[in-house]
Amino acid sequence: MNHQHLRPEDIDRLIDDETGPDARALRSRLDECAECRARLAAQEQVVALLEELPRHAPSHRFADRVMAEVPVFVPWYVTAGETLRRYTPVGRRARLLAFGLAATAGSLLTMAIVWAASRPDLVLLGIEVAESRTRSLLASASAGLAGPLFGTQVGAATSGAGTLGLVILGLVILAATVGTFWGLRAIAAAAVRRRT
Repeated sequence: MNHQHLRPEDIDRLIDDETGPDARALRSRLDECAECRARLAAQEQVVALLEELPRHAPSHRFADRVMAEVPVFVPWYVTAGETLRRYTPVGRRARLLAFGLAATAGSLLTMAIVWAASRPDLVLLGIEVAESRTRSLLASASAGLAGPLFGTQVGAATSGAGTLGLVILGLVILAATVGTFWGLRAIAAAAVRRRT
């Protein structure tokens, strides 16, 4: 007898118990071929064994553990919104109080900016005072730093030189740091070469 054997997808359709004219033609082939019947019986055994396997469900924390390992990009505005929601009070009175405090702080800041804009002489005075204070703090800090590192004479000279002294001290410290880094790197490279 010369006929075509059932394909794997045909056997799957028979196992799924499909109906229709195609299924009837497939069943008629089974009547004619012992090899096709044997293949169908083997597949039915596999399906029966699979059905007997116990069904396992993942733990309730499975998704959390998986997502903890997945890097998720969160846009800045989502993070800002979540932070704002976290610090927003829950109660109605607390929200009103928080809103009132924020509105008061915003109003005071706005009035201070408007006042400062209308008084440029006071703003310039404040900038000059801040600049002189910063300069004197930097000078005393540089003298305090240069004294222990390079001696008291260098510390006094740096303090007396003002801004130029600060720049020179900064350049000397930068050069010393870079030189130390490259020297240590060269020593490490030579040690690696000697080992190999």
